[in-house]
Amino acid sequence: MSLLQLSLASFRNLKDATLDFGPGVNLIHGSNAAGKTALLESISIITQGKSFRTRHLSQCVRHGEDSFLLFARHDRYRSGFRYSPRKNEIRIDGEPARRIRELAHRSALLVIDEHSIDLVSGKPQHRRQFIDWLLFHVEPSYADLWAKTRYLLKQRNALLKQRKDLHLLDYWEPQLVDHTLKLHELRQSVLPALNETIGDYQVHYEKGFDTDYGDQLKSDRSMDTRMGYTRHHYNRADLLIRTLDEQPVNEEASRGQKKTLAVSLQSRAIELVKQSSDKPIIVLIDDLAAELDQDNLSKLYKTLMSLDCQLFVTGLVPDVFPDFLADRARMFHVEHGMIGATTA
Repeated sequence: MSLLQLSLASFRNLKDATLDFGPGVNLIHGSNAAGKTALLESISIITQGKSFRTRHLSQCVRHGEDSFLLFARHDRYRSGFRYSPRKNEIRIDGEPARRIRELAHRSALLVIDEHSIDLVSGKPQHRRQFIDWLLFHVEPSYADLWAKTRYLLKQRNALLKQRKDLHLLDYWEPQLVDHTLKLHELRQSVLPALNETIGDYQVHYEKGFDTDYGDQLKSDRSMDTRMGYTRHHYNRADLLIRTLDEQPVNEEASRGQKKTLAVSLQSRAIELVKQSSDKPIIVLIDDLAAELDQDNLSKLYKTLMSLDCQLFVTGLVPDVFPDFLADRARMFHVEHGMIGATTA
């Protein structure tokens, strides 16, 4: 269990409130646009320091206000998040946090919603975000390695864009190559575990650069200088999901199969986090009854419950939640932005 209590003020359309959550399952029902997804979003921000809906937290401020405030009590710590146009303030146990990562490392949070299918059929960035999320929580060195690799790539790009002092590429490129290859090895290392539980499909990793990356960067210098950026790098990678006979999943699978596959991959990722860490796992499931059939939805709920995740599940009406879920849940109703606890 992670999140015991949440207080929010001036957040989107939600009325200021303090909510006490259950240790396992929390069910949230209400009509469309009532504020259910906004509540999940506030949980994302107070645990991870960012929204899963927007990069611009100004959009989360209630109309007519200029800032919002979130405060949470967890079973192991307390956290606060204040957004204002000037800066974001994060506090953990009353002390300022210098980086978002200090908050995000405390728990693993995953969102499963209508956009989850993007993991299978969407743009490569969705799959990169997925594997980076997994490694962020299972490999302690990954966050620092990813940040350093990103920094080195920015240094090379700055030189290419300025089109001067290009001799400095001889200094930055070997470091970029070294860190990129280490990042690639870690990303590849989780593929066998992901492939264990997805049945008739296989995940392959395409790294986005040549085997001899150092030679490639040198041969690319002329064109990269004209373009003003590095064309081949770690952030061009992709997870290729294929059938066992090597056919792309987008050509062979139905939309329903893609949804099921996406959820299977996310469930497996949660299992891996659980196996390698004792950090709390929070899963936000937003109106998935409209996306998955009842059999697959029930299977997902049971898997997550067996992994001791704290669940926050939204739906239009209480009847969409299966009895085995509702019987052990804390229930909330959202109407016109007002959130109230109800009986399950």
